[in-house]
Amino acid sequence: MEGDRGVPLGIRSVGIYVRDQDRAKRFWVEVMGFRLVQDTPMGPDPAGPRWIEVAPPRGDVVLVLYTPEGQEDRIGTFSNVMFDCDDIRATYKELSARGVEFVDAPRREFWGGGRASATPTATSTVSGSGATRSAQFSAVPRCACSARRWS
Repeated sequence: MEGDRGVPLGIRSVGIYVRDQDRAKRFWVEVMGFRLVQDTPMGPDPAGPRWIEVAPPRGDVVLVLYTPEGQEDRIGTFSNVMFDCDDIRATYKELSARGVEFVDAPRREFWGGGRASATPTATSTVSGSGATRSAQFSAVPRCACSARRWS
C-alpha cells in the first residue's frame, strides 16, 4: 500500500489457557484436526509444564496450549480467538459431529458473513480407552468461528 509505513510483522502464536495439557492436545489434534508443531518440556521435571503448539490445517498462526503461573483464573474464559472457515454451516455440522458443542447455531451477521460460538466443552473419544470424556474447561476456550461470506 503506497504511503504505508507499518512494520512488516505477522502473528506467530496465540495462547490458549488450559488446565490439562494432555487433554487439550488430544482435543486440538484428534477432534479439531490440528497439527502438533511441538511438545517440549519447560524444565527438568517430566511431570512439569510443557510448551505445546498446535496449528490449524490452514494458516500460519499456532495455538500455544499453556497457562502461565498465576493466570489459572483465565481458563475457560472468553479467548478472543476467532477461527476462519469458508462455509460456516458445513463447519458447524462437521465440528458438531465430532463432539464440539456450540452456544448457538450459525447465523448471518450484520457485516454479511456468518458466525457460530463454541462453548468451552467438547466431547470426544479418548484414544485407546473407548470411553467418552468431556474436555471441560481444559481444552477449549470460549471462541467463535466465522466465515467472511454468508453463502
